[in-house]
Amino acid sequence: MYTTAFTVAIFIIAGLISFSRVLALYHYYHAPYSLYEHFYRVEIPQQLDSQNLRPTYTNPINMCVGKEWYRFPSHYFLPEGVRLRFLKSDFSGQLPQYFLESVRRDKGQFTISDDERDGTWKSRSGFNDRNKEEMSRYVSTC
Repeated sequence: MYTTAFTVAIFIIAGLISFSRVLALYHYYHAPYSLYEHFYRVEIPQQLDSQNLRPTYTNPINMCVGKEWYRFPSHYFLPEGVRLRFLKSDFSGQLPQYFLESVRRDKGQFTISDDERDGTWKSRSGFNDRNKEEMSRYVSTC
């Protein structure tokens, strides 16, 4: 009986410690997600409305990041037609690159083709195995 109670107590304590760690990680490392969610829901729509801009696949709007580029969580935090771009900063390694996208004209609108999946399986230029900086990833102005 004591062995069972001791085992259950150990599992409960370990579970509480694990759960508190999950909460601490969420609380202390959630700032980039909150920031980009604010951009997605508030800032970018306000900027687009105030300048009367309608980004499209063929005419995207750039959102630029500098030294803290690695904190960008996902492109799901950007509205359609808004692209993440990189400004030159102190970082001197290789930056991420967009996947290839097949474009076809469909009834006057540009759409991504489902029948031509170029994204991940085609070899692309601009990569190296030494993490050397590729200047083609940067934009000069935003």
